[in-house]
Amino acid sequence: AIKVLAPAYSGNKGAVRALQQEAAKVRHLNHPNIVRFLDVDRSGDQVFLVMEWLDGIALSDRLTERPGHPLPRQVALDIIRPVGRAASSAPEAGVTHADIKPGNVMLQPDGTAKLLDFGIARARGDAITEASPDESQFLQAATPAFASPSVLGGAAAEPIDDVFSLACLAY
Repeated sequence: AIKVLAPAYSGNKGAVRALQQEAAKVRHLNHPNIVRFLDVDRSGDQVFLVMEWLDGIALSDRLTERPGHPLPRQVALDIIRPVGRAASSAPEAGVTHADIKPGNVMLQPDGTAKLLDFGIARARGDAITEASPDESQFLQAATPAFASPSVLGGAAAEPIDDVFSLACLAY
């Protein structure tokens, strides 16, 4: 799969830098429930990431199939457990995902759940306040319904913030 910036952002230095930082962060993640990063490259002015192709459905789409009805308990647990293991492995590589939500979980046909989109992930030591004004809008793109109060307040994400997001996902 190839991840490129939307045309409106391709000339934005902050957006390009955020994509390059995502590549730097995810290249060190190696977990069966995290999408594999393969390469970062450029074609002209377009920077793009090359990642493992995931053939499945986003959890967000699965949830809209039966609006107002929760997933069966065992199905939910079979999703939450591997996503939790993936999220807990990221800090070992010095990364906090910072945006765990249904749209960032892909369900494979074999039942495997994979965590993806580390676009706003924070590497240990990263701080939003260190970002340029051009970059900060991309680094603060947390999803309010799943982000912890401290992340929404602009604090650098910590592993405990992913626990909060995972709890929201489970709910």
